[in-house]
Amino acid sequence: MNRALRLRLIAVLATLSAAAMLCTPAQATPIPLGPTPGTTHYQDGVLVWPASFDVREFVGLVAGTITLTVQRTDWGDLLSQLSTTIALPTRADLHLNNTGSATTVFDITAGEVFATSIFAQAAGPGGFGAYQLDILFIPSVSQVPLPAAGWLLLSGLGLIFVVNRRRRGSSRLV
Repeated sequence: MNRALRLRLIAVLATLSAAAMLCTPAQATPIPLGPTPGTTHYQDGVLVWPASFDVREFVGLVAGTITLTVQRTDWGDLLSQLSTTIALPTRADLHLNNTGSATTVFDITAGEVFATSIFAQAAGPGGFGAYQLDILFIPSVSQVPLPAAGWLLLSGLGLIFVVNRRRRGSSRLV
């Protein structure tokens, strides 16, 4: 084996081992999504060799909007199949069938759990590929009511205005 071929083989093996270390296995406990830093964006790359079925569960700590993207990466072979099912307990499942990338947006309530089930299959001489799961969580903005002190301040200012006006009116009559 010549030196160039050995170096290529070492580079391919190093790349595959690095990709395998970056990939996260299926989660047994729900991954939190919420307003605290580090829980509003979830991103992971998954190695497909030659096929992969990956299930993840996510829980919304507060109500909000989910933007979920599944995207084939330009690494390794092309994926001949990439299908996603998003299971929501209170609604019908969302299905995304694609070979490139797909995005869906949906709302969740506080404490609601949803699961992503993704099947991918690589097609090509290498027999491996990869895809990326990207979840962006935007918490709902709730309206904050004006506190009682604000209403008290406004009524006090109004009372001062009324009393001042009455004083001016009574001084004119004299």
